Formats: sequence, structure tokens, C-alpha cells
Amino acid sequence: MSAPTISKLTPNSGPVGTTVLISGTNLASATTVRFGATTATILSNTSTSLFVTAPTGTGTVPVVVTTAAGSSTQNLQFTYNTTPSAPVISLLSPTSGPAAGGNLVTINGTNLLYTTAVSFGGTPATSFAVLSNTQISAVAPAGTGTAAVNVTNATGPSNNLTYTYVAAPTVTSITPVSGTTAGGNTVTINGTGFTGATGVTFSTTPSPSFAVISPTVMTAVVPPGVGTAPVTVTTTGGSTTGPNYTYSSGPVVTTATPSVGSTAGGDTVTITGSGLGGTTGVNFGTTPGTIVSVSDTSLGVVTPADVAGTVPINIATTGGTNSSISFSYVSPPVLTSITPTSGPAAGGTVVSITGQNLASTTDVVFVSATAVVAAASFTVNSDLSISATSPAAAAGNYALEVVTTSATFVPLPPILQQKTGTAGIFYLGNNSHDDSQPRKIGQIQHLQEGWILVSVTL
Repeated sequence: MSAPTISKLTPNSGPVGTTVLISGTNLASATTVRFGATTATILSNTSTSLFVTAPTGTGTVPVVVTTAAGSSTQNLQFTYNTTPSAPVISLLSPTSGPAAGGNLVTINGTNLLYTTAVSFGGTPATSFAVLSNTQISAVAPAGTGTAAVNVTNATGPSNNLTYTYVAAPTVTSITPVSGTTAGGNTVTINGTGFTGATGVTFSTTPSPSFAVISPTVMTAVVPPGVGTAPVTVTTTGGSTTGPNYTYSSGPVVTTATPSVGSTAGGDTVTITGSGLGGTTGVNFGTTPGTIVSVSDTSLGVVTPADVAGTVPINIATTGGTNSSISFSYVSPPVLTSITPTSGPAAGGTVVSITGQNLASTTDVVFVSATAVVAAASFTVNSDLSISATSPAAAAGNYALEVVTTSATFVPLPPILQQKTGTAGIFYLGNNSHDDSQPRKIGQIQHLQEGWILVSVTL
């Protein structure tokens, strides 16, 4: 350990009680500082500086710093002079700060060189430094409300300037709580004490812009980021960290089932993937679907009506958008005729089915009151025609149904009747005939629903 050295006294003259900065080396472990034969009070020290209060004395005296390694030998002197003029302060910067204190306040004025104390509402500054005869820096102590700031030298205190203590803000909620990694969306922040806000950060990244709407509401534009970021609001009263904001890379979509449906809409589509929990909307093309279920890995959406064709499924979440999958609208099938309308119970009859929108047929079934029997086989000839081979089935009356990727169509009567048992034709009320015309078998009108017995030779 080396003995201390001193290189400068600031100031090097003044009245008793002057705060003196001693600059040098090896000063951290100073045990005594003497002005002549009188010991000074050490206010603070580092390895290169000491702040002391000039003790009682007169004339010009040497200043010596002593540590365990020895004493300084440089011949620096301090001159005691007459009582200085009273200090005058003209400006505080800043004029407000956190109730917890700790911020640095610059005080401008005159006759400040021999300042011995700085007070905030009667509470001494945590520390202060005389920078020149016209400027002091002081660390504000803790406080509340407004405080009269003054400085004191051997002559007395200065005039007062007002310093305002500001309570730290609180942050209670943010909306939304997540968004894309690209940032750019606007978050509403709720809390208290936002007046005079000086900054908003997401983790350590400042918001590109923010606005104070009221003391309890502000908005901030989210900067780019990843992961989870605590949101911090800073005012002259301090900084407060609120809820976390989560950056999401956006939804990932793997499947949409079914991917084909009716132009009439109403199909429930299950969309699977990840990052779907924050879904805010699903559009089929530009038309919104109706969301019926949401989880992080699955969406249930009812399709809106649209014209035939393929449209992208646009999924919007708080973390971004995805339109990587599509949905095809297909017009529902329309049946106009079946020929023949009867056949043997053993099956094997080739039934010609005509209509429209039949190209996407997936099933042809024969339906009775007690059974559903699939066609033995079927061939889609065109969008207007299907050939289906009737299956073996119990004798009776069967509706023929065509199922396509967009809909199931139950044809109008007559019902396909197997050639076994009582012969006749079955009418199904209003669907079986034009209501403006009488129902006839030959020349005989029949107004009732049900089986109309006719004589048939098999």
C-alpha cells in the first residue's frame, strides 16, 4: 500500500465550514485529514477524491491526508477568509423527481462556492458537490409532495426554490397481452400516475412512440421482440414494471377438415395447428366464418355462404396471420330423374341418375325407414350423370341419396320400389308433385299421401 498523494484542493480558500474536494491518489483509506493542526470531518472518499468540511481555523494552513501507509507530503494549502456573501439560487433541474429520492438535481445560482449544506424541505441532500461558484449538484433525499430547496454557507441559507416529489406510476394491465415478433401494434396500458411519462419499454427495448391519454391510461407502440417482455413505464416519479407482453411468431396451420363444402355454407371446419389460442377471426376469402371453438391447437369454424370456387382461409391471431390453407366451395347436387324406379330385391339393376353438380359424388345409398344400403357400385359419368348398381336389399321402398363433397341430396319421389310384394307408387306429400296439379295414376286423381295401389303385372 502506498502513501496518499494530493494534487488539488477545490476550493482552496473559504470560511470555516466550507466543503472542500481533495483530489489525489490512494485516498480511499484516509483516516484523518488535517487543516494545520485541526482535524477536518471526512464527508466521503474514494481512491482519488475526498470531501471534507474545513474545520475552525485562520490564515493559511497546510492540508495533510493520512492513511495507514503514511501521510501526504505535497504542500497544498487552504486559506481561511472572511464570511462569504449569502448564496442565491435561481434554477433547479429537474424540478421534480421520484418520492424515493436518488435523482441528481443541478442547482444554479451565485455565491455557491462555500456551500456547506443543501436541504430539500428540511431534509439534507443525500450528498452534494460544489461544481463552481454558480453551480451545485445534489442527490435528492426521499420525500413527498412539494419541498423547499435551499443551500447554506457560513453566512446563512439561500432563498427557496420548489421541488416536487412524484409518486411512482403503477401498471395494472395491458391490452392486448401478445402480438407478432415484428411489433408495430398498439398496446393500451392501464394504471396510475402516467402524467409526465418519459418512456415505455418492452423488456429493455423502448417503445417507438407512446401517448399519455390520461393519468390512468396510455398507449404505446410495441417494438420488435421475441419471447416474453415485461412492460415498464417511466415517469419523473420513477419506473414501474407491469404485466408481461408475449411475442408470438404467429399461427401455424397443418390441416383443415373438411376442405370442401357447400356454397350454402354451414359446414363446420376443424383447423389444426399451433398458436391458435389467440385467434381473433377466421375469414373464408374475405367473408368471416363463425368461430365455435378455440384452443391452442384447434379451431372449429362454421363456413359462410359463398360462390363455387376455392378461397384461402385467413386466420388472424394476436400473434400474426396465416393463410396457408384453402377451402373449396362446391355447389350442392341437384337430381332431376332416376331410371328405372324399381328393380329386383336381389339387386343388380343399373340405375341412371341425372341432375347437376354430380362430379364430386362420394356415395350413392338406398334408404328405407329401417335400413341404409350402399349402392353395389356407382360410376360418375359426368357432372350431370351417375350410373349406380342397386344393392341386394329387403323388398320395400327406398329413397335414393347422392352424397357429394358439398352436400347430401335426397331426391324427390317417386321412391325406388323393389319388384316384390304389393305393387304401387308412394307419394311423399308436397315434395312428390307440383301442388298446383292433381296427383294421378293414369287418369285417376289421388289427393292423399301414401301408397296408391295399382295393378301391376310382374
